Amino acid sequence: MHCSFKKESIVDKQIKKLYIAETVLGGNLKGKAKKYSTSYITKFIHRIVGRRVKVVFPKDGDAYYRRNTIGIPVSWACSKPVALHEIAHYYTGPTHGPVFALVLLFLVGLFLGSKQQGRLIRSYLRHRVSFLPSIKRLGR
Repeated sequence: MHCSFKKESIVDKQIKKLYIAETVLGGNLKGKAKKYSTSYITKFIHRIVGRRVKVVFPKDGDAYYRRNTIGIPVSWACSKPVALHEIAHYYTGPTHGPVFALVLLFLVGLFLGSKQQGRLIRSYLRHRVSFLPSIKRLGR
């Protein structure tokens, strides 16, 4: 028997919408983002979270954050938007819920500027991405 929690189903529905909304930044479209060197991306990440996070560059695959390690595939993901997405996981954990979306929005504003942040807000609204956590979810 399959059992699911309401909170998980909200987050599961959010993942696809969030990934689609992020395409306005250009970072998660393979081959479409401005690519930077591995050295530049490492410095960019360390500037934000400090050296307590290890940055690795697998040849291919998915970008990820696991156990204080951020993986940025060199074949497609050496971009600021992908790095910011993984840094948001550093602060919020593995899910893509409203808190994650809000943290990502904050990081985009700080490190990509208000124009990109505005584009992401409009994309969130257009794709119905939940990015305002309810008081109930935050534990009042």
